[in-house]
Amino acid sequence: MKEFEKVIEQVFKYTHEYAFKNLDLKRDNPPENWTKEEKNKFTEYVHIGFKKAQDLVLNELLSYEIQIKELNKTLKESRRNGNKVGEKDTQKLINLIKYKTTILRIFMDFIAWQFLGGQYYKVRRFYDMRKKENSRPTLSKSNIESVKSAVEYYHALNPLNFALISDLTSFIDIGDILLMDNYRLRPIEVKEGEKNEEIFNFLFKEKIPENLETIDENFLKQAKRVLNQAKRGHLLYDVLKNEKGIDPFTELKTEVNKEAFEIKTYIDEFEKLVANLDMKNYSYTIIEDIISIGIYQKEMIHKGNIIIPFLNQKMFGKEYPVFNYREKFQMPISEPIFYYGLSKKTIFDILFGRINIVMSINLDKFIELCNLQGLEARYLSEKETMKRKTKGEISLFEFEKKNIMIGDTILGDGLIARMLFDFVRPSSIIEYFKQS
Repeated sequence: MKEFEKVIEQVFKYTHEYAFKNLDLKRDNPPENWTKEEKNKFTEYVHIGFKKAQDLVLNELLSYEIQIKELNKTLKESRRNGNKVGEKDTQKLINLIKYKTTILRIFMDFIAWQFLGGQYYKVRRFYDMRKKENSRPTLSKSNIESVKSAVEYYHALNPLNFALISDLTSFIDIGDILLMDNYRLRPIEVKEGEKNEEIFNFLFKEKIPENLETIDENFLKQAKRVLNQAKRGHLLYDVLKNEKGIDPFTELKTEVNKEAFEIKTYIDEFEKLVANLDMKNYSYTIIEDIISIGIYQKEMIHKGNIIIPFLNQKMFGKEYPVFNYREKFQMPISEPIFYYGLSKKTIFDILFGRINIVMSINLDKFIELCNLQGLEARYLSEKETMKRKTKGEISLFEFEKKNIMIGDTILGDGLIARMLFDFVRPSSIIEYFKQS
């Protein structure tokens, strides 16, 4: 992982430091005093860094796809020959490459979150929540060369432009490119070939193909896909502009909750835990009697997986869900780790497994706090939970085969994740429920 860490170090410099290191910024001239020209110059250099990072990430991901392809052949051969050791070793290499891919995508997600103002409600609209798992397109099998050409075109138009390749992110499911065009944001579909040009002209310019025989079943299927893409783009624009409308994927009515109240976090307590590692190899605390956090390093690094469940049983007499903080990186809709003001060292220690963060949530205490704060909360019965499952409701948190009802809403995976991985205080989540 040492060589890969050098790659990530370079990507970090491009995405977080490039403008600061390449512009002569004066401390006595803060951003709020900048002229329009100074703001534009800073934006231009930020985007230069983004462009360099995107090129590096794209090349890395393409090389990983080649490696995965070869390793999958080796894996099949090991299974066919009954080579258990070879199968295990190859699977480890595949998992390592997948994790590297995840880390690289975090940086592209960070760029997207920047463009979307760091707002969950905007980010969610770009992701298709209907998917059972967050599989991303294989770049080498996509229209990546056409997308690269389009990216170069938009970059050449204006130094303030930045064209983010959607397939490099974990969550953008609308458009091939997310274009920041002179401070305006819009998704772009990249079409290639005469057939797509014919379809576009047929749908939007009312030009009928000269050869009517080309309007066959495949032509109509592709035309339908193009129309659906255009429709999703329109719905996305509408819901972001008006803060209510129709979700681009589910086509259900949605209304933006912009979280107008102040979100309170426990990031200060977390940073104290990290600081304690200078004196010992573990650190532990409980937030609001609900969230247990243990951080471990060196010879203690794997102990948390045993200690946290043991403490749950000893203190509460019950096993509660246990999570590893790095599960955050597998979630398509999750605030980038760079948003919490953590030091670069801490971020890299987390990314590269030099510290292990194990967390747990006492759901009984959470329900108790809800009720104490005037918000009725309870476990649903297994029968009630199953009924909701049969209705096809998704992303609902479940513990011991039971959902949790808070007010007239079911607690979802997303809010559990925010308490654990975004360091949001449970009391702040309860306030969120009360406000909404």
